[in-house]
Amino acid sequence: MTPAPSSSPALPPALPFSAADLALRVEAVAGTTRLRAALALLASHPHCPALAVVDEEGRIIGLLGRRQPPGRWWRRFRSGAWTVARQMCSPPLVVEAGSSLAAVAERVAEGEAAALAEGFVIAENRALGIGRVGDLLAALAGQAHGRQQDLERSRRAEALALRAAEESGQAKSTFLANLSHEIRTPLNGVLANLEVLGHGALGPEQREVAQAATAAAQALAGIIGDILDLSRIEAGTLTLESRPMQPAAVLRDLSILAAGRAARQKLAY
Repeated sequence: MTPAPSSSPALPPALPFSAADLALRVEAVAGTTRLRAALALLASHPHCPALAVVDEEGRIIGLLGRRQPPGRWWRRFRSGAWTVARQMCSPPLVVEAGSSLAAVAERVAEGEAAALAEGFVIAENRALGIGRVGDLLAALAGQAHGRQQDLERSRRAEALALRAAEESGQAKSTFLANLSHEIRTPLNGVLANLEVLGHGALGPEQREVAQAATAAAQALAGIIGDILDLSRIEAGTLTLESRPMQPAAVLRDLSILAAGRAARQKLAY
């Protein structure tokens, strides 16, 4: 029987593990194997706390730890007559290779105390290897540390995204305020000149044109106010006002604004 190499499994802290990642790969022994030979095999794998014991059909029936036979049986042990079946721990704690670490920890907590010292068998249709409780605890600690790091990275990314959104909103509000100021300044000049023109001596047709220009400029001023309201909505500072409305005045302003285009299209209304 050629022993398979045994070593401690690598346990990167931030990877999702299964029970198979904990397996110390060492060949299982049959229950009829001489104990001296089995212990020699176990001694050649110093990192492995025990060997899986199987029957003739390969089914796991026990776990052989590093305990020595009782003193009164020492002579039979030395003669080679003692078999593994007389010394193994049965039934052993067996976990599936695909089990999560949390599930393995739950099985270990519910199992026999021997699993804490001698380990447990990891199986995948057959004995795959031996798991150590120390490696299990280290892997669980690594997972917890990895999750904590992921959580901290997520929090930092969320804080950066929130700060970027706030800065973007502030920049947009500042841009809209500046744009409004740049447009309102000449627009106020246009309205002031239209008002002066309206007080002058105008004929009926010229006065109607001046009124249309005034209505258009006032409508543009209202649109600028609406744009600023959008930034106030995003900042949560918009307040609603209740004002009386005159539908006849709204329709009159609309007709004045549409008069020029209707005339170009030769439309009567």
